[in-house]
Amino acid sequence: VPERIASLVTCSTGFQGSAITNLEGWSSVIAREGMAGWSRMMMPLRFDEVQVDAGLYRWFDQEQAKARAHVVLEQAALLAGADLTADLPKISVPVLSLVPTGSPFVSVEAGQHIHAAVQGSEIAYFPGVKHALISSHPRLCAETVASFYERRTGKRAGDEDQ
Repeated sequence: VPERIASLVTCSTGFQGSAITNLEGWSSVIAREGMAGWSRMMMPLRFDEVQVDAGLYRWFDQEQAKARAHVVLEQAALLAGADLTADLPKISVPVLSLVPTGSPFVSVEAGQHIHAAVQGSEIAYFPGVKHALISSHPRLCAETVASFYERRTGKRAGDEDQ
């Protein structure tokens, strides 16, 4: 229902599975070390431990380790097989891409490609931030998105009549 969508924000977004890196090897790590081992491998890829609250880092690690192996592996397969390239130019609402420059999964070029493919889109870079941008820098993400939304729609973010 496109008429009900005011804007779109992508965050650390891979739209072309063949370009998403560091998915390979997940099944062997899970088979060898279980979900706790997979989570330990993933944590430094998702976060720079220095940039994140230690409590959040531990919580994320613990919660991630609870995931079911088949769900994680099926999600990786889904991501790897996706290709939304042809759909990007069809997007007609204002788009903002939040792009961490340090993601080991999705390149800066992926965000730039979205920006180039979607007419009138905007891009916001987060230098040195790893993949889990929205978790490690929630306030900065929220401020960036609110500013974009207000600028592009003429409405204040959070207004009740939206």
